[in-house]
Amino acid sequence: SQMFHPLAQKQDLMSSTSNYKKYTVIRKQLTSFRQDNQRVLAFDGDFLHIMPGEHSSAKTTSVAFADVLRCKVSSKHAKIIRLVVRRPNESKQYDFEAKSADEAQEIVDEVRKEMKLGRDMMV
Repeated sequence: SQMFHPLAQKQDLMSSTSNYKKYTVIRKQLTSFRQDNQRVLAFDGDFLHIMPGEHSSAKTTSVAFADVLRCKVSSKHAKIIRLVVRRPNESKQYDFEAKSADEAQEIVDEVRKEMKLGRDMMV
């Protein structure tokens, strides 16, 4: 088994997702005061990849659309996206800030479209 350098792996994923829709967002975490909270959301058919931003040391998290329980724009902040994901033990909520309210809505529409596609294929 080969060990990949994290950056090489990131580049691989970046290039393999080059023809997918991507959005740069800010991960909102109450507990985090770190500056490396920029993320790239990449849509790749069955998965939403939450990838680290340019200068971030964060790991890539890949979420199957089948495991997305909810996705909506926050009622208080039009630029904030709430994503709730099913995890083995509990559900996990991610809050992301989009560049604009329009883009937040576009991301939510995109996720919901994929969630619906995933459900239709299971039937």
